[in-house]
Amino acid sequence: MARRISSRLLITGKLIARTPLHVGGTGGNVDTDLALAINGKGEYYIPGTSLAGPLRAWLENDQQESINDWWGYQVADQGQASHVFIEDGFVIAPEGKQIKAEIRDGVGIDRVTGAAANQIKYDRAVLPRGTRVGFTMTVELPADTIEQSQQKLRDKIRVQTSAVLQGLQSGEIRFGAAKTRGMGRIEVHNLEVREQGFLTRKDMLKTLRDESDQPEAAVAPTTAPQPRLTVRIKWQPRGPLMVKAEGDGIAVDMLPLVSAIDEQLTFVLPGSSIKGAFRSQAERIVRTVLGLSAPKPVADKQDFIDQVELHGTRQNGSEDRKNDASLIGWLFGIAGRNEEEEKEEDQRTVLPGLGALMVDDCYAECRIEEQEWGAVEQATNERELRGALDAAQLSQAQQAFHVAIDRWLGSAADGFLYTVLEPHGIVWEEINLTLDLSRIPQDQEKLRSCAVMCLLLVLRDFASGRIPIGFGTNRGMGAVDVTGITIIPRGLDGILTQLQQIRIESGRLAGLSDDLRASLNRAWAQWTEENAL
Repeated sequence: MARRISSRLLITGKLIARTPLHVGGTGGNVDTDLALAINGKGEYYIPGTSLAGPLRAWLENDQQESINDWWGYQVADQGQASHVFIEDGFVIAPEGKQIKAEIRDGVGIDRVTGAAANQIKYDRAVLPRGTRVGFTMTVELPADTIEQSQQKLRDKIRVQTSAVLQGLQSGEIRFGAAKTRGMGRIEVHNLEVREQGFLTRKDMLKTLRDESDQPEAAVAPTTAPQPRLTVRIKWQPRGPLMVKAEGDGIAVDMLPLVSAIDEQLTFVLPGSSIKGAFRSQAERIVRTVLGLSAPKPVADKQDFIDQVELHGTRQNGSEDRKNDASLIGWLFGIAGRNEEEEKEEDQRTVLPGLGALMVDDCYAECRIEEQEWGAVEQATNERELRGALDAAQLSQAQQAFHVAIDRWLGSAADGFLYTVLEPHGIVWEEINLTLDLSRIPQDQEKLRSCAVMCLLLVLRDFASGRIPIGFGTNRGMGAVDVTGITIIPRGLDGILTQLQQIRIESGRLAGLSDDLRASLNRAWAQWTEENAL
């Protein structure tokens, strides 16, 4: 017998990507390692499972009571179908245009050499910022019965549906892959909620005629907001700054990475690049305070995984997995494991998985027409290149010539001349970070304080000019000046609310109260003492 429902909520809207979006598909692609999901018509889309999963995960983290009775569950031989149905989200192309996916390079950095790690190179296809995706969600509401449980369930579903919609509207729910590395942040627009009745003839006719009523306003969720810090960094480059694009030009060998935004192009610093630079500095800080030696250089993929997880070795040669994972892993994340690897792990060690720190892509404020950038790429000589740059209002960009020197002859080495298109005088948007402390277990209060302390130490080093970002940081590029840092606490109580008073003075963090400084120092000192040699 089918379950009896009184009505259903029909929720529609458009999801607009505020950062690039990647939801992978099967079948592969000859042009990239990580391809996008494509339906039978060859159109980009977001599977309903990839939409429902983050919504449920966010609600499970936000709500203290179980949501199995309306999102469904299956345990052994017991289970229940979900009251929630989410359709595939089809990517909406601008009128008269096609959606163009972008290819992003991914590379692991050897912690010893500072160069690209051996065998750690991949490409990822992404949908650009501004991509619009249709969203349709249906929620069934149980009919009234003599059982109080059914009436309570209906009220509970209304409240928790309202919570999901609030999470979408606030932009806290991210979708797809690489959510902590610049991707997956969305906004919902044109959100519409209608209720379709089924119990009376009148309600049925209105549903069939698509004359659904607006539902009664649901009671706002009473749970506290998730504890998190939002960090906004105002900055400017001291000189040329860029991330190298995958493709090369004709007149110039290396081009800066550009990305689409509002049907135009602009320079971009991927969140993965910024987060990688911050993580490397955090690892150096942890190795220093714990007395760890640098890890061994990367020879294969497993060596790189060990570098990321272990960070270093004790002076007696023993590896340090558990201690480092308790801070760097929780803050920046550790790759998941298969079932066999999980069985081999110490059962007392809780592995962090997805990190607490999320870093958005950072875009330049200039806008370039697609055909203008195409002329830059296709320029065949220096004169054509200069004309194309001037037409794109990039007159301050310049072609830099580089050459390797033969160590024996002292002259230019044969075959080692290359050029780079270096952007100068570019104004960039703020760098946006989010530290989601709910990712760290609630019973690990000291660990949360240490995560905040570690992030503040990295921000201090960034503000003092110790962390270059982007391409060519060892060859005069990537230096930055930080002009302001704003920290916005949310869902925090106690002394951590004073983080909003932090400011920049002469390249250093200032504004920490004596109580806040003492509290963070105490937690940091205790963690260091427990984990050091």
